[in-house]
Amino acid sequence: MKLCFLAVCSFLAYRSLANDDVDTSTFSAGSGSATYTTTSSIGLDSIVMVVRTQANSVHQKRAEAQKIDWEKQFAVLSKVNPEVFRLHETEAPEGAWTIFPIIEKLSSKYPNAKWYFFCEDQTVIDFEKLLKVLGRYSQHESAFLGRGLIDREPSIIHHYAFYEDIKQSIYYPDFAAGWALNRKLITRLADRLKANPRRTDFSIDVQHELAMFIYDEGKGQRLTNVDEFCAGVDKDSAQGKKCATNFPSSLGDCEKVELDEIFFAVKTTERYHQSRLSVIKRTWGNVKGIIVKYFSNVTDPAIPTEDTGVPNVPTGHCAKSYAILKKAATDPNYKKIKWTLLVDDDTLISVSRLQRLLACYDPNEVVFLGEVYGYGQSAGHGYPYITLGGGMAVSKAGLAAWQQVAEKCRCPAIDTPDDMWIGQCLHQSRHSLTHRPEFHQAKASEYSLGYLARQTPVTFHKLDFVNVDQLYENELRDL
Repeated sequence: MKLCFLAVCSFLAYRSLANDDVDTSTFSAGSGSATYTTTSSIGLDSIVMVVRTQANSVHQKRAEAQKIDWEKQFAVLSKVNPEVFRLHETEAPEGAWTIFPIIEKLSSKYPNAKWYFFCEDQTVIDFEKLLKVLGRYSQHESAFLGRGLIDREPSIIHHYAFYEDIKQSIYYPDFAAGWALNRKLITRLADRLKANPRRTDFSIDVQHELAMFIYDEGKGQRLTNVDEFCAGVDKDSAQGKKCATNFPSSLGDCEKVELDEIFFAVKTTERYHQSRLSVIKRTWGNVKGIIVKYFSNVTDPAIPTEDTGVPNVPTGHCAKSYAILKKAATDPNYKKIKWTLLVDDDTLISVSRLQRLLACYDPNEVVFLGEVYGYGQSAGHGYPYITLGGGMAVSKAGLAAWQQVAEKCRCPAIDTPDDMWIGQCLHQSRHSLTHRPEFHQAKASEYSLGYLARQTPVTFHKLDFVNVDQLYENELRDL
């Protein structure tokens, strides 16, 4: 499914903003911010740690490395360890990654906790510093702490919140840096969810959706920015030495997948052969040695394109995506391919970064990788899906698994939303999806500057009102 509303955007430089999204003095102003207090004693046994781990083996290994590091710190700091709730190790409810389905469970299962701290499987934490930070805030008032991100313009991924006056926009937490709720606030949130359960809806950017829920149209709590919650900061810098948390900005320490082991499958239509495909062919499609095929509704030798045999439709494109994936799985020309990347014709890609990222994963393991959204997940049901505009990378084993799924789970119609239907079919077949925030369903300008600053982006989607060549050269093309 494509998110295709138009917004006039200008892309701004953001590399210097890794932990400097806005003037942090603004965070403490106004009602609803957490209250500073004299430092109180907070022990490890006062905290519940919640880690958004993933099922993929790479992420389980990262979670295990994080666990070992934490246990070393716990042994030095305290005889009593905090409770740790890792999503892949527990019987977490459906959609737990959106946080909403586990709020009531956390509140009821750990009633004696003072703080509930949430993070990712690569979040690095200095617990001595974290305890000092949490000890600064009062337990008598609600507290919502994090590394604050802010929208600079109304954004489609945030449902155009505050479009009437973007200056009223609220801050939301960068999950990678970690964020915290105190006991008073999580109790309030659990009571609200019990009285008014979440309705079935889309989960696009959970960070923002959670902050909007907690804000509660001005009746609830605003995020309080914490300078010591960091992401993408050099740990040896002056700022880095003050950080209680941090998150790596690199794609990892893996080598590179060979370029001839990746098949780039572009979904297009005759209407865009000249406009969109010309952009690809002069940017990432022009990388030496790349294997790229343009799948269309007609054969055009000038490009060249390949006819999928599926008529073009305005939206959805389920049948076309099915045909492309089948071609990738069954064409003998692609027998040596280890990875297939399915993308739209208005997707920009950093090919070299994709090579580095995929090298961390095993092509012989079933892997479906991209930016994960959800439908109904925050209500505890539904399914996750990978947004195809940002690109979906499928391993060799994943492609074989998909062919079996596709035989039983066919498109209801040729214009059924492809990404959502593929996600639903994979979910029903118990295949997990792996979320990578370096893939982007929207334009760069739709994302917070601070969010992008601590990343190494791999893809962006949508070309309208974008200086494509400048974006590609400055932010995606590695020399």
